[in-house]
Amino acid sequence: PKSVQALHWASQASLVVILVVIEFDLLSNLNTEDRMWALGICMLCVFSLVIIRIVLDIMQQLKTFTTARGLIDCSKDVLTSGAIVRIAAITKLGGNDESEDLQGLPTPDKRRLVRSCQELMELPWCRNGRLPMEQRTILLSSRIRSRRNSELAIFALRMQATKMVHLTDQLVNATVVLALHEASASEITVRRARRQGAPA
Repeated sequence: PKSVQALHWASQASLVVILVVIEFDLLSNLNTEDRMWALGICMLCVFSLVIIRIVLDIMQQLKTFTTARGLIDCSKDVLTSGAIVRIAAITKLGGNDESEDLQGLPTPDKRRLVRSCQELMELPWCRNGRLPMEQRTILLSSRIRSRRNSELAIFALRMQATKMVHLTDQLVNATVVLALHEASASEITVRRARRQGAPA
C-alpha cells in the first residue's frame, strides 16, 4: 500500500538525516552538555525509526501471508468445485461445451486458461480435486508469491475482499487457476519427463 511505502521512505529519509548530522558533527556549535542531549535525542530517534521499520515490515509480511492463505483457500474451492475439470474438457471455444467458468474472459485468456487446466489435469491430486500439503507449502513460499500470476491472483483476491473493484468470480478463479498452474509447472515437467523416459 502507498501509505506503508510512504512511511518506509519517511523513516529512511529521517535516518539518513540523523546519520549525516552525527557523522559530520553538525552540532559542533553547541556546548558539551547541549551536544550530549542532542546526540542522545538523535540516537533515540534512530532507535525509534528502526523499531517503526521493523513493525511495518512485520505488518506487511503478515498481510501478505494472510492473503496467501486466502489463495490456498480459493485454490481448494476451485479444485473441489470441479471448475478445472470442466474447463479442461472444453474442445472448442465458443462451442456448446464451453463452460460458464469462462464467461467474461477475453478469448486469448480463455485459450491460456484451457491449456493450463489441461496441463493441471496431468496431476493426480488435481484430478482428485484436492490440494496436497506440499502444494500448499509451495503456494506460501516467497519464491512463488513473487511470480507474476501469483501476484495477480493475490491482488484479485484482495480487491474482491475489500470490494474496491468489482471482480467477477470467473475472473478471480481464472487468476487462481493460472497461479496454481504456475506453482505446479515443475511437477508437471517432472511427470512428463518420467513418462517419456519410461520403457515402452
